[in-house]
Amino acid sequence: MNDATFRWIVGGLLGLISSIGAFWMSYINQRIDMISDSSIISTNRISVLEANVDGFNKRLDRIETKIDFLIQERTRGDK
Repeated sequence: MNDATFRWIVGGLLGLISSIGAFWMSYINQRIDMISDSSIISTNRISVLEANVDGFNKRLDRIETKIDFLIQERTRGDK
């Protein structure tokens, strides 16, 4: 095997390894982008849910306050 053939084989193998590596890196980048997009969507959903829970808790607090007020008025009226 002469020197030119050896270089051709090594060059071909390096090119093949580079192509496989580039394909693999492209796949990894796509997966990272997909995970990032999914994370952003989930974060937005969580923010909306937290806002809804906060609003619901405020309404419950107002209802509890009104019920307490009605109970106090009722107990005062019974005396």
